[in-house]
Amino acid sequence: MLFALWPDAPLRDALCRYQRHPDAGGRPIANCQLHLTLAFAGRVSPAQGQGLRDAAATVTESRFFLSLDWLDHFRAARVQWLGPRRPPDALLRLAAVLRGHCRAAGIAQPEANFQPHVTLQRQIRRPLRGAVAPALGWWVDHFVLVESGAQGRAGDYRVVSRWPLR
Repeated sequence: MLFALWPDAPLRDALCRYQRHPDAGGRPIANCQLHLTLAFAGRVSPAQGQGLRDAAATVTESRFFLSLDWLDHFRAARVQWLGPRRPPDALLRLAAVLRGHCRAAGIAQPEANFQPHVTLQRQIRRPLRGAVAPALGWWVDHFVLVESGAQGRAGDYRVVSRWPLR
């Protein structure tokens, strides 16, 4: 499971345009799986899953505007991504709150700084880095809990719960 920001169809279509850059040479992420991870929980027990849903219902963060304006990559993972060059404080707070809920449920969270991003391609050969124009604007008014696969096997993402932001 994971907490994420889930783009609507028009934004997913716009994100796909950035996947088609011939220089990167990677494998594009399916349109229906594009998202921005806030907190990764992995495999959880039914009790942990219910605890995460209960905790998410208490989130009181406000909606915010997110500008996806920076193309970059994770070298070791060979992943190309699009994200905010300067993440808004509201996004960082939301991720911190959800990661805290994961920790409270006994789910380890990385100590590394949170780098908000939407993965566009995997297995890239030539990474790209720089500002994009036009930037993609996203009014974030909700977050979701996503399940990946079924019965402990990796697979397609499925939104299982959704919560509004104020």
